[in-house]
Amino acid sequence: MRREEGLGPKAIANWLDEAGIATPGGGYRWHYATVRRVLSREGVA
Repeated sequence: MRREEGLGPKAIANWLDEAGIATPGGGYRWHYATVRRVLSREGVA
């Protein structure tokens, strides 16, 4: 959803952190590389 709005992985990671969304591993701090991997795996990046 955010990628479609033109946000890059760093901006998406910041947004996820601010929204309090847990990482896939259950952590609370997103790294832009994690966002890139998720986007790539889902076929959106």
